[in-house]
Amino acid sequence: MASKPAPAKAATPAKATPTPNVASQLAAVQKQIQTTTLGVAQSLASEAKNAAAAQSLAETQAASYQQQLAAAQAQIQTTQAAQQTAKNDALAAFKDKFTALGLGTLADAITTKVTSPDAPTTASGWYSLLLSTPEYKARFGNTNAMRTKNGLAQLTEAQIMTAEGNIASTLRNMGMPAGFYDQPADFQQFIALDKSAQEVGDIVQAYKNIASNNVDPAIKNALQTYYGIDLGGVTAMLMDPSKAQPILNAITQKGTTAAAAAGAGITDIAGAAQVAGGLGAGTMTYAKQADAFAQSQLLAQQATPLSNIYSQQLGTTYSSAQSMQEAFGGPQSVQAAEQRKKLTNLETSTFGGSAGASQQGQSLGIANQQGVQ
Repeated sequence: MASKPAPAKAATPAKATPTPNVASQLAAVQKQIQTTTLGVAQSLASEAKNAAAAQSLAETQAASYQQQLAAAQAQIQTTQAAQQTAKNDALAAFKDKFTALGLGTLADAITTKVTSPDAPTTASGWYSLLLSTPEYKARFGNTNAMRTKNGLAQLTEAQIMTAEGNIASTLRNMGMPAGFYDQPADFQQFIALDKSAQEVGDIVQAYKNIASNNVDPAIKNALQTYYGIDLGGVTAMLMDPSKAQPILNAITQKGTTAAAAAGAGITDIAGAAQVAGGLGAGTMTYAKQADAFAQSQLLAQQATPLSNIYSQQLGTTYSSAQSMQEAFGGPQSVQAAEQRKKLTNLETSTFGGSAGASQQGQSLGIANQQGVQ
């Protein structure tokens, strides 16, 4: 029997083997990837390193800038402190000068400027600043301005104060009342005219002679008796009534009305002063009070005797109270004047004219007074 042939064995597929060309390309690509990856990594590392260096540099520079700023601020503070110290020292030196003259409060007028940015840093600078203040001008500047206008040299503060002291002493020794020409402003005119204390004394003595020789003794006695105002006070009134009157009023505490009434020869001084006070005499100067009391006396001397004669016939009277109303311009002055004129007219008509009136007046002991209607 014929043997069967053995079945054929299946063939195993052959394993694919890359061609040399493809393998070479794969290797090149892999190498390229590796190279690129390495480059990127190196680049990132380099950038990170650079960033760290930049940050470190920035931090170093910032720290340096902070140190420089702190040093600059410290220098500014040191400079400012030194400047303020210089201002304070200069002001202190300046104030010492004026304090020595007794004028420390005058220097205080500018002490608030010590913290000003443009405050002086020298004593002379502070002095120049003081010259422009109202306080200095009132105390010294106005006096020197008047001296300059009069063609005279300016004086230092010490010279002006010495002149003031000498004049004040002279006035006190001559009996001028306290408050009369004893303040710095009171002496400006004297010093502006270069008047010495002796020359001022001569001026006062001239007025004192007038007061002693020409002022009615009754007035002087009344002033002394009722108010304690002596010859010096009377002299002050003659020299400068506007300045002396308030001072004398302060001395008397009630004005000079009673003294003016006494000077006019009024016997009921207290009553007359009370009536005149109610008519506004307290607002008048002594001279005007004296004139009003004198006028009141004349009116009373003229009309009161006529009132005694004709009051019943006329139905009206005229007394010293009416004469005061007229003389001091009181609220009833018009009515009082009309009453007096009625009495005068009745007297004139009764005796047939001015001659009769004059004769009757003389019989009553009334002098013919000019200026009385």
